[in-house]
Amino acid sequence: MCKSFQGGMDDPRFVQSFVGDGPPAADVVLDFVRVCIANPAPAMLPATLILTAAFLPYATLTPFLSALPAPFTYKFQSRAHARAHAAFLFEKAEEFKLKGNVLYGRRERAAAVEAYAEAADICEHVLLLGHAERDMRGAEKLRAVCLANRAAAHLLDGPGQDVQQALSDGVEAERADSEYVKGYLRQMRAHVLLKNLGEARRVLERAAGKVQGADVQVVAQALDALPQ
Repeated sequence: MCKSFQGGMDDPRFVQSFVGDGPPAADVVLDFVRVCIANPAPAMLPATLILTAAFLPYATLTPFLSALPAPFTYKFQSRAHARAHAAFLFEKAEEFKLKGNVLYGRRERAAAVEAYAEAADICEHVLLLGHAERDMRGAEKLRAVCLANRAAAHLLDGPGQDVQQALSDGVEAERADSEYVKGYLRQMRAHVLLKNLGEARRVLERAAGKVQGADVQVVAQALDALPQ
């Protein structure tokens, strides 16, 4: 997916999705960049375009960008800067996650959900930037934790409980990291509350084939505790 932002990570101007296993073709990326440049944000025509490290494989962009008139310039983000940027984003995501944990402990559901959402969005931003494989995997794992935590906040008893959203977050957590046990546990809990005991069991059976180490016993215990 390609995104062009004007105000922040939650405010994209243009979004284009791609279907397939690998990155989009160079000509498709070039067309997307052309659209973004031809339609700048209101009262905003940047003189310098900074392309993330994810664009480094797209050499076909260079002739087009070099042909644009002054004062426009462009540059590619260096690998070193990309790593530093990823580290900064991970730090911010951790801050929001920890804030969410404190709020969850106080049972402040809405504020906890918001904090976890901020952390998950930052992780998604790291994925969109196409950082190093290590950073991408780290972002997926941290995003899974944040989504599972947000699901737990949605499952808190009392007014405002949102079981369907908790189930959705649990599913997304599993997609982000299929080895993270809490993504499955949140789904299981949501299905139990929805009286879908068969689905709850199927979730745990799926988890049994994915999780590792001590989490295998956690899943086994959850299966034994399910109502018949």
